[in-house]
Amino acid sequence: MSCHNHTTNANHYCHLHQEQAPTGENCPICTELLTNQDALSCTHKVHKSCVQKTVDFMQDDLVKKGYPPQKYGKCPLCRAVQKDILAKQPSWYGTITIHTESIRSLLDTTQDYGGWISKEHIPEELLQQMPNAVEEEQLLFANTAASVLWLANYKELPQQMRLTQRQGGSFRHRVFF
Repeated sequence: MSCHNHTTNANHYCHLHQEQAPTGENCPICTELLTNQDALSCTHKVHKSCVQKTVDFMQDDLVKKGYPPQKYGKCPLCRAVQKDILAKQPSWYGTITIHTESIRSLLDTTQDYGGWISKEHIPEELLQQMPNAVEEEQLLFANTAASVLWLANYKELPQQMRLTQRQGGSFRHRVFF
């Protein structure tokens, strides 16, 4: 293998350009030339930067739709987890407390709008407790709280619910009657 007719070593490293020489293969995401350094742990060749951008975009989309955030990127070809490509994590972690009126509002909105809480229907009580959170994180909290309450199908409305998001994206809830 050569780099612009320069000799490269066994690892395809061009000493003149101080970089890896192209392998002749193209990245399936951006279609630019790949180097030997672009192999994922599953051995598929993709620019890691392309995978990172895709993972970050997908993470935003997942959170927007109310799904829990992912920890790692995945190969776009075989979906194998890539533990060396960390997925972007939500910037807001913590606990919110929701009282009866907001709980009623979440349940009514869930029923009226087919199971989805949109930005304009997030109770003010929840928004006030998340002043630095981005809209996607507020939506994730509201929809997670509504889902927990909806699935539990309590005979009476709780007086209070505490919902905590931990680092890594997992949720924990506690209900008080």
